Order: sequence, then structure tokens, then C-alpha cells
Amino acid sequence: MNEAEIPIDIHAGKLQDWLVSRRIVAKTWHQNVREVRSKISSALTDMPAHDGLVQLLMGAHINYFHCQQIIDILKTTEADSKNVFGRYGSQRMKDWQEILRLYERDSLYLAEAAQILVRNINFEVPGIRKQIKNFEQLAEEADKKIVDLQRSETVVMAEYQTLCKQLGIAGDNVRQELVKKVGELPEMLNKIAASVPALKKAIELYGAFLSNAGCLPVLRHVATTGNTTVYEFLYSEPPLSIEEPPVKFQTDEEPAEDPAGGIDFG
Repeated sequence: MNEAEIPIDIHAGKLQDWLVSRRIVAKTWHQNVREVRSKISSALTDMPAHDGLVQLLMGAHINYFHCQQIIDILKTTEADSKNVFGRYGSQRMKDWQEILRLYERDSLYLAEAAQILVRNINFEVPGIRKQIKNFEQLAEEADKKIVDLQRSETVVMAEYQTLCKQLGIAGDNVRQELVKKVGELPEMLNKIAASVPALKKAIELYGAFLSNAGCLPVLRHVATTGNTTVYEFLYSEPPLSIEEPPVKFQTDEEPAEDPAGGIDFG
């Protein structure tokens, strides 16, 4: 193996000091970085309209690697300013190429990269790990909540099915099924009225017990005449004609529209 390819283990916290001690970067690299940051701030005031640049510059702290990407994009946007010698006449390109040269002088970009690496190791990575732990805890709590809700759903569905069974409906479309059951009420009432005559002896016995022959008038009337109108109960004679109003129910889920186009302030 080539000696230059032999890996070197360096503690991350001492990486910047190691670069300086080996004279890979200058001791004054902090001051040199300020100069580069100043030129970057000036260059950012004149940038072409490009989606890639917008995403690249959005909330990002521009470093050496961003500068390389910016130059790659400018090679496309500033292609018209390139001369026969391969040089660009665009001031934008010249500014960013100068920034790149300043970064590469005395390996300044290595010092900045080491600074970013140390910051990520000491702050960013622990912060992300903490977020991951919090998210895992939230996910675990959400899973438990899902299990609890599923149990509650099972209980509620069982109660719902019991109620539907008591009402004699399937429960697939409660509104329509209940409306359909309304049509069965007259037949149900007639069956109930037909069973009331069997209570005549009990009614007479109860009246004798109370010494009140006129007690339970409605029940006596139904036992004698069956399921009649209220008019016949009140006046002891059937009406000349019976007009039953049509019973209409809205079976769809949406509320009925106001035909007058009025505003519902309800």
C-alpha cells in the first residue's frame, strides 16, 4: 500500500489543531475565513434566477462545497460569457472563482470542513439523536393509543350492533332503515290493538278494585273498538272521512336546500 493511502486515526476534537500542527492549514485561518465570508456576502447580492440556486441558498450556511455547486450552476447560466480561451467574462463567475481560489489557498477549506465536522459531531448529531428518541417515544405512544382505540372501537361496535338488533335493523344505513321501519308502525299498532281485548277481564277487575268503572278509558276504548282515531275516542262516533297526511323523511345525508335561497343563521 502506498504510504499516502495509509489511514490516520485522529480524534475529531483535535482535528483542527492537528491540521495546524502539520502545517496543512495556516494558524491565521480564522482571519482568512472572515475575508472569504465577506466576499461570499457580496457575491450573494448578484445571483441569477435559477431553481437550483434557490434550493441551495435556502437557509444554508454557504461553505466551500456550496461554492463548488454554485460554480457548476453558473457554468450553465453564464455559458454565453465564455470566450475561446475557456475564460468567463461574467463578473458573477469571476467572483465565485475568486472565492474558490481563496478557499483552496493554504487548504483553508479543510480547516472550515474540520470546523463543520466537529460542530456536527458535538451538537448536530446529539441533537438529531435526541429528536429520534423523542420521535420513537411518540411513535410508541401512538401505537399504544391505536391499540386502545381499536379496543374501544370493538366495544362501541358491539353496543351499536346490539342497539340495531333491538330496533330490528341491520345498521348499514340507519337513516333509511329507520324510515322504512316507520312504514311498519300501522301494522304494528293494529297487532297491539288486536291483543288488547284479552285484557278486558283484567280491566274490569282493576276497575272493581278501585271502585271506579271509568278508569283506564283509552285502554277500554281500544279493547272495545280497536285501533281507531282520536276523534272516535273523544266523540264516541267515527269521523265521516279520514285523511292521513303523508309522512315524508329526508333519507339522504345532506341537508335539504332552502327553496327560497335564504341564509341559515341557525
